[in-house]
Amino acid sequence: MLATVRLVPVEFLTDEHAEAYGTFTEVPTRPELERFFFLDDDDRDLIALRRADAHRLGMAVLAGGSAGVAVPIADRAEGLDAPERGGADRCVRYLRGHEEVLVYDRAVKAGWPIATGVIEGACRHLIGDRLDITGARWGLEGAEAVLKLRAVRANGDFDAYRRYHLAREHERLYGNSGPEEYALSA
Repeated sequence: MLATVRLVPVEFLTDEHAEAYGTFTEVPTRPELERFFFLDDDDRDLIALRRADAHRLGMAVLAGGSAGVAVPIADRAEGLDAPERGGADRCVRYLRGHEEVLVYDRAVKAGWPIATGVIEGACRHLIGDRLDITGARWGLEGAEAVLKLRAVRANGDFDAYRRYHLAREHERLYGNSGPEEYALSA
């Protein structure tokens, strides 16, 4: 089995389709890969047509206009039922609530990496090197736990995390008492 890690929303799929989304039961053949990943001119035209708004909105966020991007998203969602507009509402709340930190234009001017090779390399190191092993099949919870531990280790914080984790585990098992409260007897 191959690893299953979902990084895209699948709310619009049935439960059965969502479970199978992005997975293969075996290594895909070359004709299967070509069928899934070859794009002809018609495909590219359709993609360009459908992603034009999203691309423009994304570029506006990168240019420092996150609050302005929330307006057309909210406008488009107007009139939809609550379940249908949930994603749009979350997006608008995020854009408006994080405006002060969504300053990609300043970050680019300062020379900070924005989804560049540096970040992609770190993601490959944290994710790919551990989850893309032969025969592994990961659920979302297990994969997330492993990735969090790898990030803690990569940041040099593992010893502090381990001390914290052991203290919380001791507290969970024995309450707030520490080892100094126990009298040893032989």
